[in-house]
Amino acid sequence: MDRAYRLSYCKKCTLRSFAPKQGIICSLTNTLADFDENCESFKEDTKEAESIKIQEGLIKKEAQKTSTLGLSVIGIKSGVLAGIIVIIGAITWFIAGLISGYIFFYPPLLFILGVVIFVKGLMNVKRRKMKADETILDGEL
Repeated sequence: MDRAYRLSYCKKCTLRSFAPKQGIICSLTNTLADFDENCESFKEDTKEAESIKIQEGLIKKEAQKTSTLGLSVIGIKSGVLAGIIVIIGAITWFIAGLISGYIFFYPPLLFILGVVIFVKGLMNVKRRKMKADETILDGEL
């Protein structure tokens, strides 16, 4: 197990302690955690666990807001869909400008931004699929 996995337990444990040079350590052994799957001495600090859960939720919500260009506020949770909406908006704005006899500067920039959001959304979908496949393979062991 890696340090990050162990810290996910230790951060929520009442037996955690802190050493300036090492970070979070076990107060029983005064060393870094070294368990394999689960810590036998784990005692959950419910207040801290709830706080961590809230923080993770806020981080996830902010990341989703950023990846959808703020469209998550109206229910668009997919970067792919957000990219498509931005691209359609850019094309519509460009065509409306041409019809009215103007060429606006912003639609091409908005189009490029939409393509970037779309590609990032595709990459996130691929990453989630690969992560799900890894979980399935790990569960079969």
